[in-house]
Amino acid sequence: MVGTTLDEVVQLQHVSSARSQETSSRVRLVPYTKTEDILPLLDASHIAKLSSSLVDSTEDNTVSTPEVKPRGRDRTKAAADDRAERPEAADSEQIEPIQIEFTEQQMAATSMITKTYRAYVRRKAAEKDPSTEMRRRIYKEFLARSPTIEWRGSPYRFLFLGMVPNLFAVTECLKDHMYRAKATAKESLRNARDTDLEGVDAALDNTS
Repeated sequence: MVGTTLDEVVQLQHVSSARSQETSSRVRLVPYTKTEDILPLLDASHIAKLSSSLVDSTEDNTVSTPEVKPRGRDRTKAAADDRAERPEAADSEQIEPIQIEFTEQQMAATSMITKTYRAYVRRKAAEKDPSTEMRRRIYKEFLARSPTIEWRGSPYRFLFLGMVPNLFAVTECLKDHMYRAKATAKESLRNARDTDLEGVDAALDNTS
C-alpha cells in the first residue's frame, strides 16, 4: 500500500515492558502508557473518523422491530398481569356496574311486594292513638249538643265547650287506666303463690 497513509509498520509497546533490541529500521516503535493515547501518538485521526462513520452506518442499517401488541385472550392476560404488578393501576380504572336482568316472575313479585307495603303504610298512617281518638269524639259530641241548648247569654256555654269536655276526657282516661290495673291484678292473682296472695289482694282492693 505504497503511497498511502497505511504504508508504515508500527510496533506498539507499553512503557512498562523492556525495549526490544530486534526492531527493524522500517518498523516504528511507539511506546504508550494508556490505550487512549495510541491514536494521538500515531497521528491517526483518519482512523477515528473511519470508526465513527462505520458506527453511523451500523446505526442506519439497524431495523427497528415494531412492537407486537397482544390480541384476544393474550391481551386480557397481559392486562391482568399488569394489574397484578401495579395495584394502583387497577384502582384507577373505572369499574363498570353490573347490569342484572330480572325475569317476568321476579318483576311480578316485586310489584306485589311494593303494593302490599304501600297499603300497610297507608293503614298505619290512618290509625290514630286511642286516647287522641277518644278526646276527638268527646269534643265532637259536645260541639254537636251545644246548639240545642238555650244559653240565653249564660257564660256556661264557654265551660260546656272548654273545660267540661276536658274533664270528660280525663275521666275516660282514668277509667281505662283502672281497667288495665284491675286486669293486671287479676292475672297476678291467678299466677301468685300463697305467700304473695296478701299483696295481690291488697292491690285488687285498691283498684276496686
